[in-house]
Amino acid sequence: MKSEIFELIKKSDYVSFGELSYIKGFKGDFLMMHPKFENIIFWNDISENAIQCLIELIKEEKIYIHPTEELLYIGEGGFPNLPIAKTPKDYKTPHWLPIVFSNHPYTQKEK
Repeated sequence: MKSEIFELIKKSDYVSFGELSYIKGFKGDFLMMHPKFENIIFWNDISENAIQCLIELIKEEKIYIHPTEELLYIGEGGFPNLPIAKTPKDYKTPHWLPIVFSNHPYTQKEK
């Protein structure tokens, strides 16, 4: 699964969880959360293996996380039923932070 995730991100760039969910075994019963802020949820209904693969690719600096607009996910058919986190910080209740993955550390605005 790790190589499938990496190849999709390398090929398509700015890949959402919605796009990744088409990979066999990606969906599951877990939440992927921000490593520093416990009430920021990146995605729900993800497999433990998919989370592990994403974390490894991030640590290996093969993929990078970039914030995105929630509208991207609306167009893909849905997102977690949570308030939207506008910035990473300590929230008192769970919030969803919309993100995408790319194979470079900068955003399109920074190019």
